[in-house]
Amino acid sequence: MLLAAGFLRRSERKAALAERTDWQLLVLSTLLCTIAFNLTFLLQEFFLVLPKALVPGLNPTLYHNNHDWTGKAPIAELFEGTGAVASLLSGLVFKIGFDRIDNRSPLALFALWMAFEGLFQALSQFVIGAIIPANDVGRAYAYLHLSGVTRSTIALVALLAIPCAGIWVGRSFLSLAPSSAAVQSWRGRAALLARLAGMPALAAVPLIIAFRAPRAVIEAVLLPLLIQLMGAA
Repeated sequence: MLLAAGFLRRSERKAALAERTDWQLLVLSTLLCTIAFNLTFLLQEFFLVLPKALVPGLNPTLYHNNHDWTGKAPIAELFEGTGAVASLLSGLVFKIGFDRIDNRSPLALFALWMAFEGLFQALSQFVIGAIIPANDVGRAYAYLHLSGVTRSTIALVALLAIPCAGIWVGRSFLSLAPSSAAVQSWRGRAALLARLAGMPALAAVPLIIAFRAPRAVIEAVLLPLLIQLMGAA
């Protein structure tokens, strides 16, 4: 809350985000990216737990970077997919909401990072679920008795959606440019995207890993590294 209040007050007298020095922009964007990753992951876990809590006989528990439950009900397997759906909806809502925020404010950059994390965390899961049955989305696929062809089709659509999401979010990052002249050339657009999104997405990885530890290496390291590399690309 204090951080948000500080951003709001500073936005009243600060120049456009992209006019800040490179190191200020890198630090600010890296921290906002780290916060967005963790909030999106928390949202995903929360919506993995909430539907189960409404089912008689199931007693779900939300804990550090994970969830579990006691009791038995077949529909619990379906609800293993609700987290990815919640992440996807979060990304869409924040991307649409970005258009209503003053793009001179750090809150606009935060909204873009929430869109970034929501879209890429969700889309990657629809792909992984088709490959790894034990994945949350993979368990939902199994409950729905989806054939291999159907799972592969969903994975293909998600793969195609990933670069589309990157273009969609990337254009919004470019709208934070201090002037239209700054993004007239290919080099100018690439430089701005690197400062606002590409470098911060990668610089945030060590911070994200620290928040996820202790956990298995594939969950603590490989998952955030995959998502951030994919989004940065």
